[in-house]
Amino acid sequence: MWCITKDIHDALSRKLGVAFWKCWKSKLESGNYSVNHLNGITDTATTAENFATHFAKSYTTNTSAGADRLRNKYSR
Repeated sequence: MWCITKDIHDALSRKLGVAFWKCWKSKLESGNYSVNHLNGITDTATTAENFATHFAKSYTTNTSAGADRLRNKYSR
């Protein structure tokens, strides 16, 4: 896995978009990878809910003032 990560990282960090996607497709889109559990969870609905919960927490503000600032910025 290290060489996959390194190759993809190198192409991305050098802003070689075409090379990045070629590398990504050649290494990761072969259909040979299958994830059948994540942190011991095998139920796909529970896994999806865990992802949703994680990302919802990642993109929330810590204060109502911060939420207002982001809302105003978005509205502009």
